[in-house]
Parts: sequence; C-alpha cells; structure tokens
Amino acid sequence: MTGPEFVYETYIRATPDDVWRALTSPEFTSRYFYATRVESSWLPGEPVYYRYEDGETTAVEGKVIEADPPRKLVISWHVLYEEAAMKEAPSRVTFLLEAMNEQTRLRIVHDRFPEDSVVFDGIRSGWPWILAGLKSLLETGEALPPSNRPER
Repeated sequence: MTGPEFVYETYIRATPDDVWRALTSPEFTSRYFYATRVESSWLPGEPVYYRYEDGETTAVEGKVIEADPPRKLVISWHVLYEEAAMKEAPSRVTFLLEAMNEQTRLRIVHDRFPEDSVVFDGIRSGWPWILAGLKSLLETGEALPPSNRPER
C-alpha cells in the first residue's frame, strides 16, 4: 500500500529502556494509552493486543514484525473499536528510540494505509495525545487526564 504516512517525533527525559518499558508494559499503557493494556511476548510473528480495562474487549490487534529492544519496535495495526476501521487491512507502526544525552528521541512512523483510510484520520489526533501522555508519565509520574477516548 502506498497511502498516507504519519510521522511524529518527541523528546522524553528518560532512558531508552524506560521508554521501551512504557511502550511494551501493560502497567504503563493502561495509564496513557486510552486505558488499554498492551499484551504481547514481543517476539517477531507473535500477536499484539491493546485491550480495554475489562480484559476482553480488544481495541487494536496486530503482530510483532520486528523487535530490537530498546531501539526499534515494528508492529502491524488493525483497529477494532470502529466498524469502518475493522474493514481496513492492517497498517504498520514503527517506534524508533535513540538515546540523546539525558533524553530519548522517540519517532513514530505509522504507514501502509489504504487510500481514504478512516484509521489514518483517527490516528492523526490520537498518536500526539498518546505520546504526550507517555512523555508526561515518564517525566512527571502522571499521564494526561483522559480525553477523546475512542468509542467502543
């Protein structure tokens, strides 16, 4: 697919190990990622799930494409919380982490969308809010207050 691409970069006063843990640990994601808990073994080919608090309802599912802790994580991304999005083929999310002095540069590239993607429209506002929550959590110990939670 050659559709649109979303790229976002932020700097976090934390080590790459801490940022990696925040991206891959359900205890962290539940605090900044629309109250979803990520589940995966983080081995290539294995599934990834972002589940709501009830533990049964899945917001997003995918597979681990590449995992190189704490530098790079690539997963497929299939949205399940919206009927139109469920019909789309999975897209791809790449997290790139780079140590820079006493901080980590976190770059996200979300790509491989079909043309006229409804998922792309949603992630353009979703990812900045999610990553701002992750940054706030790691730097202050508190994530942003809940906002704009996707419908289920």
